[in-house]
Amino acid sequence: MALTGAPSGPPRLGPRGIASGMARLASRFAELSAQLGRTVTIDGPALLGERSAIAGFGRQGSTTVGGAGRMIRAGDGWLALQLPRENDWDLRPALLRSDSPVSSWQVIERMVADIAVDELVEIGRLLGLAIAACRPSIADDLPNSQLSTAGRWVGVRRDRPSAGGSIPTVEGMHVLDLSSLWAGPLCANLLGLAGAVVTKVEDPARPDGARRGPRQFYELLHRGQESVHIDFSSTAGRAELRERMRRADVVIEASRPRVMDQMGISPSEMADGSGVWLSLTARGRQGDHSNTIAFGDDAAVEAGAWLRGESPPRSSPRTEAAPYFVGDALADPVAGLSAAVAVLESLSVGGGEVIEVSLVGAVRALISPDQAASSSRVERRADGSWWVISDDFSAPVAMPRARRQ
Repeated sequence: MALTGAPSGPPRLGPRGIASGMARLASRFAELSAQLGRTVTIDGPALLGERSAIAGFGRQGSTTVGGAGRMIRAGDGWLALQLPRENDWDLRPALLRSDSPVSSWQVIERMVADIAVDELVEIGRLLGLAIAACRPSIADDLPNSQLSTAGRWVGVRRDRPSAGGSIPTVEGMHVLDLSSLWAGPLCANLLGLAGAVVTKVEDPARPDGARRGPRQFYELLHRGQESVHIDFSSTAGRAELRERMRRADVVIEASRPRVMDQMGISPSEMADGSGVWLSLTARGRQGDHSNTIAFGDDAAVEAGAWLRGESPPRSSPRTEAAPYFVGDALADPVAGLSAAVAVLESLSVGGGEVIEVSLVGAVRALISPDQAASSSRVERRADGSWWVISDDFSAPVAMPRARRQ
C-alpha cells in the first residue's frame, strides 16, 4: 500500500489476493526447503517492497515507482508503457508513426491521443518495447493461466522430457543463473539460501541491467554467489556455456525462446535426467507472444493489477483520471518467489523438467476473481501515519523493508 497511489494522496489497497498469495508461496517454500535442504523462512509480502526499501522509492501514482514507465491515454483507452533502456527512446518515432523528434512523455501523450490501444501494443511489441493494455484481467492463451490444484502451482507449466531420478537435496546443488534484473536473481537467491551453490553468468557485452540500480539491492540478491563472464557470441563461449549447463542441477534463464534457439541450446535436452530448467518469460515460451518482452510493472498491468485513478481536480485540464500502478515492478518478486517454489516442487518429484514461469501469468495466478469493493478505509493520523480501518481491525500502513542477510 505504501507504494500504491498518488504521491500526495493516501496509500491505496491493491487487487485482492496478491499479498495473501505471496504469504502462501513463502509458506510453501519454507515447507519444501525443509524437506530438501535448509529451512528458509521468508516474509513473502515483504519481498514486494524490498527494492523500494533499499532505493528509497515512494508511490508515484500513474508513474512507475522506479520512474521509467507511465500510464498513457491512447485513442480508445489506457496503456502502460515503459522506456527503461536508452535505446527504447530511439524506437519512439516508429511506435508513434512519426519522423518528428520525441523529446518527452508529454509529446508521446499528444501523439498517441488518436491511435488505438491495440495498434500501439502490437507495434510496440514488434519493436521490442515493454507495453501493455490497461484492461481488467481476463483468461487468454497464456500456457500458465490455469487454476491451481493441490501440488500444482499456477503460473507454472511443466514439460517432463524424461522420467525423473531419485529425489536430490538442495544442499550443495549447483544452480546456474543466466537471468538478470529481479525475478530470476530472486529465485536464485532463495535457492542459495536453501543450500544451493549459485553461479551468476553474464555476457560482458550485456551485463545485468540491475547493476545500474541500487548497489545494495544487487548485492542482496547476489551475495555469496560466484560470478563468471562468458562471451555468448563466440564459439568458445557457447561451448563453455553448454558445458556449464550440463554440469548444473538447475538452470535459470530469462531470455526469449529464440535466443536459446539461435545458440542451438535445447532446454529439454539440458533438463534430461534429474536436472531442472527454469524459463522466466514475459508471456510463456509458446504462442504468438512468446518472443515479446515485459518488465515487472507493465506485466502486472496486463495481468490486471492496476487501480483506477482518483478524479482530477476541477482546475486540471485532464478530464479522466489516469490509472495507478500497483507496487514496485510487482510481477518481478511475484514471479521470482513463484519460480523458486516451482523449482523445489520439481526437485521433490525427481526433477527432469522444463518449467515455465511468466511474469504476466504469475501475477494473474494470485489475483482473486472476487474483486468486490473493500469495506476498509484509509485515514491519516495526527502523527502523519496512515492506517487501514475496517469493522474488524485497524492497522498501520507499513513502510517497505528489506531482508537482512
